[in-house]
Order: sequence, then C-alpha cells, then structure tokens
Amino acid sequence: MNDIKIKNANRTLTADICYRGSDEKFTADSDISIVKLKNYFYLQARMDGPSDDEYSYLSFTRIAASLANDGKEVILPLKMEPSLPTEARANYDRSTSGGMSGYGSRSGELRIHYDWAKARMWGNFHFEGQVADTQIEVSNGQFDLTGISDGVQKLAGRGTFKATSASWGTFNANEVGIELKSIPGEPAQYWELVGRMDIDDAIPPKRSHIAVFLKEHVSSGEHNLKDNDDVWVSCYRPLEGGFFHAIDGTLTLEVHPQTGHAKGRLVASFMDEETPVLVNGEFDICNDAGNR
Repeated sequence: MNDIKIKNANRTLTADICYRGSDEKFTADSDISIVKLKNYFYLQARMDGPSDDEYSYLSFTRIAASLANDGKEVILPLKMEPSLPTEARANYDRSTSGGMSGYGSRSGELRIHYDWAKARMWGNFHFEGQVADTQIEVSNGQFDLTGISDGVQKLAGRGTFKATSASWGTFNANEVGIELKSIPGEPAQYWELVGRMDIDDAIPPKRSHIAVFLKEHVSSGEHNLKDNDDVWVSCYRPLEGGFFHAIDGTLTLEVHPQTGHAKGRLVASFMDEETPVLVNGEFDICNDAGNR
C-alpha cells in the first residue's frame, strides 16, 4: 500500500508561547510539513521574524508510523526522550541575532488525529520545556496539516540515478542530490541520496523520484532493506497516487556520501496496492563540492 500521499490544501499551526516572562503568538507562515521517515512521522512549522536571522520553529518528532490512521483521536504524552511508540517529543526552537536556542518537551500532551485517506493530521497540544534557568510554556496549540512527504526538496548535485522495473518502467533522473540532514531531538543525522525525473511536458512538469536514506553512522557495503531502521528507500510515483516505501531488498553502497560522492546499487521491493513491484537501480552522484 502506498503509505505516503501528497494533497494540496491549507496548512495551519498556531500556539501561545510564554518565553522569558512575555507572551507571544506563534502563527506558522512557512516550512509547514509532515514528513514520514521510515518508522516515524515528523511535523514542523516555522514563523518568520522581522529579519532573516529571526525565526522560530515548532516541531514534533518520534510520532510512530503505527499511529491509528482512521481519524480517531490519539493522545500522546510529550517527553524529552520518548521510549514507547505511545509517546512523542515536541520542540520549540528560536533563532535571534544572538544565536539559536532550543527547548524540548519535559512534559505535555499531543492530541492527534490522522486520516490516511486524506493525508491529513490535525489536533491540539501543549508542553513545557526548560534549559538552565530559562523556561518556556506552549499552550493552546492547534494544527491542521494536509500532505505527507519523505522530506525530499531541492536537489543540487550532479551525476546519474537510473532504475528499471517491469511494472513501473524506466527511471532516468534529470536531477540528483546528496544532503546530510538532521531532525530536532534526534541524535542521528541521516544522508539523503536522490534522483528526480520529469514524467511529462507540463509546466511545471510532474516529477517522480527515488530516494535512498541512511543514518550517518552506516558504513559502505551491503545492507538489507527489510525491517531496517538505519537504511531505507522510498519512491514517489504521482501517477500511482503517492509514495511507496521499500519493504525488502538490498542497498549496496560502494562509495560513502561523506566523501561528497555517493555510488551504489539497489534492488528494492515495493507494494503497489496488493501488487509486488521490483526495482533495480544504480546511482553515481556528487554534490557541488564533490570530486570524482
């Protein structure tokens, strides 16, 4: 089943913030998204300030992908270090001319609804955080977000990413990219290796992509894709209705992306509704600073 979808709709997130004794209203105006990374969802929203270096983020991490998807309310306690799939973490990050400060949830609650058919999440939240002597309180939080992705955005690399499939045809990327990414509250960064292909002549064109994800500590060599929390592959197929995660297969990494150059092969198995789909691919990608 394609477990990630993109829909076009309004996205809103608001909250009251009590920070250093003053009350502020958080109203998201950019970078509002739901991202699914292997076994977890990640929600984030940004509010821009009066200058380029002034902005703040509200985000939620470690929301289990096993979350009920029928629209019923699920209550998740917000912890600093979630240890159960019934817990999550919230973060408030604030950038000013003096630098960045971040606050994780020491206590609080996220009441969330997830409707898989509409790719929609909504609900309310509150939490408290503290760093040294500075405390923050986030209250009256509400959100309504539609559209779920795997986090792939702009690509700025050079090279090739090709694949073949008896069911999905030939893939030959127009754009490629390598990027090391991080998520607030997550100790491990991860590499994202992507190829994107135009699939029609519209303006702008519809695009599909194949993305390889691996946590920073993963070494070169062969890696099994089945039930692997450190290495995973997703494929975006707009004509088939959304994203697909590989459920089995292997990734062979010949050159590690930490060099600025990533090279490897994949044999990945996906499920398109009830039909298994096998994809064979290879990639050879440099970032803008990489050399081959």
